[in-house]
Amino acid sequence: QAADMPKAPAREPVYRCDITGFIELPGTDICFKVGGQVIAYAVLAQDNVVGGSIFHSWKNVGGSSVHTTDDTLVMHVHGRLNFDARTSTEYGTLRAFIEMQAHDNNASTGGSFDLRHAFIQFGNWTIGKTTRTLNPAGVTPYLTDYGVNGTLFAGQGGRPVQVRYTMPLGNGLSLAVAIEDPAFYNDGDYGLQFRNQVNVARPGTLFGGVTSTQERNEVPDLVAQLSWAGSWGGFSIGAGVRQNVYALALGTTIADRDIGWRVEGGVYVKATSNVTLMARGSYSDAYNQPSGISLGDVLVNTATGAIGASIEEWMVAVGANIQWAPAWKSGMFVAYATAEPSTTVGTTAVLFTPAQVSIDVFQVMANVFWTPVKGLDFGVEVAYVDVNYNLPILTPNPTGTDAFSIVFEAKRVF
Repeated sequence: QAADMPKAPAREPVYRCDITGFIELPGTDICFKVGGQVIAYAVLAQDNVVGGSIFHSWKNVGGSSVHTTDDTLVMHVHGRLNFDARTSTEYGTLRAFIEMQAHDNNASTGGSFDLRHAFIQFGNWTIGKTTRTLNPAGVTPYLTDYGVNGTLFAGQGGRPVQVRYTMPLGNGLSLAVAIEDPAFYNDGDYGLQFRNQVNVARPGTLFGGVTSTQERNEVPDLVAQLSWAGSWGGFSIGAGVRQNVYALALGTTIADRDIGWRVEGGVYVKATSNVTLMARGSYSDAYNQPSGISLGDVLVNTATGAIGASIEEWMVAVGANIQWAPAWKSGMFVAYATAEPSTTVGTTAVLFTPAQVSIDVFQVMANVFWTPVKGLDFGVEVAYVDVNYNLPILTPNPTGTDAFSIVFEAKRVF
């Protein structure tokens, strides 16, 4: 009889992903997506590259003792691969995201393979390595990957390990509070250029027995950001504090501590359907690594270990994104930044005022991108940088320099 025939076992319910671009991982309740980028570019730089630089960085503009005296050609390639896994739970979406990057600029296979992002999102919590909390969302002009790495405007980045809680406040407003790993922001000297040049002029000294450093980690950095996004644009304002700790040598008693702080914010306005205007700014006192010029946090007397002065930095920038046509777009910006010690530094034999060890940086950039098909960009980017600084202990004393660079980039995003 048909009623006596064995019944097939009940089938497990089928889990379906309803997120565009994601597919089901067979046999699980996980939706996942695999993506990546291939980025290749060539750079012509005018007298501003120390070796094979990979960005427009102002830090590579300096005295003749530390940079080339001829125009330079640099060619580079990046390969990025990312994995995004999501599961719906009674607490909200559980997400894990990983992005790796390999890059090289020679014919061998010796390039590095690095971790760019690795974080977990659970409800309102974000835990892991990702973009820093204070970075203003939406306030970045279109840039080549080369430009993203080395401009004052976009150089306010970084991806520290962190624990962040984001609280939606309604009507597009949200508050994010986080603790971030201070090791990411350690900056051991008053800028690479300064260290190189000072070692040439007076080996082992900086500003007459004073050096700039931030060592060890006792407490995490604490940051918070208030942001809003709406139909006409958005804004964000945030602040953070950190502790600078110095010891004369590893294993010795802590010699001195200092509290650093920073405020920064940004705003973008959708002027038309094709034009977005933006501005951002920051001020920091002994909390400078996220800044575009990041010269260090505090000045320390190397004989006593006492922190004698903090380093103050500020930056302002304005920019725009323009969509000329469906396949053509441009980004542009102008930025200015300055840094100097908060007070006179040095020993009684050699004293320097803040103005004597200050640095000012001006940068302007513009580009154009062509997107012939979805996911493929070809771009040309031009940058100009002017640097003015004072280092009276140098011989000769370079007071300033400027340089142009141009980038040709091809990018495939999948």
